[in-house]
Amino acid sequence: MTTAQPLPLPSTVIAPERRNQGVLIFDRSHRVVHASSALPELLQLPSEASLLGEAVEEIFRLAFGEKQAFASSISQWLDQPATQPVGAIEIPLVLLTAADARIIHATLCSISEQFRVATFDDRSTAVVQSNAPALAYRDPLTGVGNRSLLEWKLDESLVGLGSGELESVTVLFLDLDRFKVINDTLGHGTGDELLRLVCGRLQSTLRDSDTLARMGGDEFAILLTAPSGREVASALAARIIDLIERTYLIDGQIMNVGASIGIAVAPRDGLTRDDLLKSADLALYFSKGAGRGVFHFFEPPMAEKARLRRTLEFDLRKALVLRQFELHYQAQVDTEGGSILGLIASLRWRHPQRGLLLPVEFIQLAEEIGLAIPIGEWVLKRACRDATNWPESITVAVSVSSHQFESEKLASFVDHALQAVELPGSRLEIGVTEEILLRKNSSVLKTLISLKALSVKVVMNSFGTGVASLSQLVNFPFDKINIDQSLLAATENDAKSRAVLRAIAVLGDSLGIATLAGGVETSEQLMRVRSEGCSTVQGFYCTKAVPAGELAALFVPSIPPLTAND
Repeated sequence: MTTAQPLPLPSTVIAPERRNQGVLIFDRSHRVVHASSALPELLQLPSEASLLGEAVEEIFRLAFGEKQAFASSISQWLDQPATQPVGAIEIPLVLLTAADARIIHATLCSISEQFRVATFDDRSTAVVQSNAPALAYRDPLTGVGNRSLLEWKLDESLVGLGSGELESVTVLFLDLDRFKVINDTLGHGTGDELLRLVCGRLQSTLRDSDTLARMGGDEFAILLTAPSGREVASALAARIIDLIERTYLIDGQIMNVGASIGIAVAPRDGLTRDDLLKSADLALYFSKGAGRGVFHFFEPPMAEKARLRRTLEFDLRKALVLRQFELHYQAQVDTEGGSILGLIASLRWRHPQRGLLLPVEFIQLAEEIGLAIPIGEWVLKRACRDATNWPESITVAVSVSSHQFESEKLASFVDHALQAVELPGSRLEIGVTEEILLRKNSSVLKTLISLKALSVKVVMNSFGTGVASLSQLVNFPFDKINIDQSLLAATENDAKSRAVLRAIAVLGDSLGIATLAGGVETSEQLMRVRSEGCSTVQGFYCTKAVPAGELAALFVPSIPPLTAND
């Protein structure tokens, strides 16, 4: 450091020192004329005496060299003519070291035409005393950075990009696949440990210049500065996906998760923090919709898709009030006599512009925006009401979502829906998914038992696609197992799949549980499920799904009865 003779500083401009505050006064030639005793320790600088006469730019460089946003503000402030009044500006900073983090607020102002002052207040103690997370910029669970840290780092990096110090700035948004199932089934303690292990793997892929932050839940962000860009980001994303997918062992439990990643690169995908984070988030949403376990860079068409999604969300929120939902019904047919045993309810949305929409086009969105429960309740009430117009031997089947089970009010609502239209519980079938059953918690079992107490039939949906279905059949007395249509489709050219289908039918018969083969679309498939022993079928070959007003024509035998020659 080189020194020069500064202007003499009148003692009247030196204010009394305060604890946890550093003061630096310099003249119009930018030479230090006063440094408070607290300043060196606060900013990790040499003693105050050695700072006198130094160029203030050099001191700021030593203290805040990597703080691009601060450096830019300082530069603009110092470039103001000394004879021109300069207003005060305040800049919040976060200073991270290997041992801790400090929250510093810098205030810059003029005290005369000859002198300017910079004060630095340490707010770290106030943050800790206010019961905020210690260090404020660290995630307390995993120890990595949090959203606030990422935002500060990103702001600084974008200033560096604008000044030409950086060529590009890259943000990766990462979301864990299948984490919710593990968290729900194995408990939050296991989920927390898994998040810590994931962070360890993520950190092992990063450089010192990269920033990792947990944005909340199972979402993470990575900031790349020097060097970054598409090639570096592509290689990193592929490495992360491979690493995250490798097996974890926690408390003797083996588990696997995956990762979906969205990537945005400045300046191409945005020049502000909000724009860049939004672009990365849109790219992540696209990756999750594309099958998960992949990464995508932001592309402008994604913004248009997001706009259409917002429009669909707005319309979906109005659909219940405007009575745009309706139920269609498809028959469950006895394979021996050909008669209809029951009807399966399927939701439709008659959109005013897009026409009749199937559940696959909107039900996931309904779950994401919290409409799964009110829509599910409407389906139950409407299905029970429609069933009162059918022959008494015909049952109605309704599938319920995990969100309805989580509310722990399903059984009471079913009871209310049945009583409101005086429909016997024995005429209602409730279909549950393996995702619900895997949780194995007391509330799920309590709900299932309560449904059985109402004489409601409980059906295991999508049987044959999961790993725990057989054990669940032992743990709970199901009335029917609904064999997934993917298994039936596979039996056409696969002897092993036919053997599985036959085994399920035999198992159901031995346990006294009816078996429903879904997705029967050809006469060959019908003959196959008949020969393998399935008691009930459902699919387009028997009947298509129709509105309630068109059901009268269905209450006749739909398929020829099984004969001795079949």
